Amino acid sequence: MDFVVLLLLKQIKNSSVDTIAQSGGQLEDPLEAPSLREEMEALPTLGRLKFSISFQMIVSLFDPIASAYEQRLLMLSKPEAFIFESKLTWLVQIIASILGGRLATSSTPEIDKLDGELSARLFRLMKLHDQRVQSPNFAPSTSTPGLELALLRFLQEFRKVKTQQR
Repeated sequence: MDFVVLLLLKQIKNSSVDTIAQSGGQLEDPLEAPSLREEMEALPTLGRLKFSISFQMIVSLFDPIASAYEQRLLMLSKPEAFIFESKLTWLVQIIASILGGRLATSSTPEIDKLDGELSARLFRLMKLHDQRVQSPNFAPSTSTPGLELALLRFLQEFRKVKTQQR
C-alpha cells in the first residue's frame, strides 16, 4: 500500500506541479484536467492510509516552493506569479483533500500533529499571499485566483474537521 500511495502522489505531482513549471505560464487550469479527477477523488482515502508517507511527500514538494515564493514575494513578474501560485494551488488542493479525508478516519496524536503541521503551512501561505496582495507593487493582473479558491477550500475542510471534533 505504501507503494500505491507514493505512486499516486508522484503521478499527481508529475501531472500538475512539473507541468506548470514547463508551461512558462501558458497553461490552462490544471485542476480542470479530466485525467486527474479520479485520482483527486481517491486522494483523501489513499493519502490517509499511509499518512506519514503522504505527509513527507507533500512537505518535500510544498516547502521549497513556498520558501521561494516568500523570498520573491514582492518582486514577482506575471509569469513568475503564475508559476508559483499555480504550483501552490495544486499543493493546497492536495493538502485540503487529505485534511478533508480525516472525517473518515480515526485520529491519533501523531496524525493530529501532522495535520497541524500541514495546516500551519497553509495559514502561513495565506499570510504571505495577503502580504503580496496588499503590497504597493501588486498588480491584480499578476494574481492567480485559483490560489485564493484553493485556500478557501482548505478553510472549508479545516472548519469541517474542527467542528467534527467538538
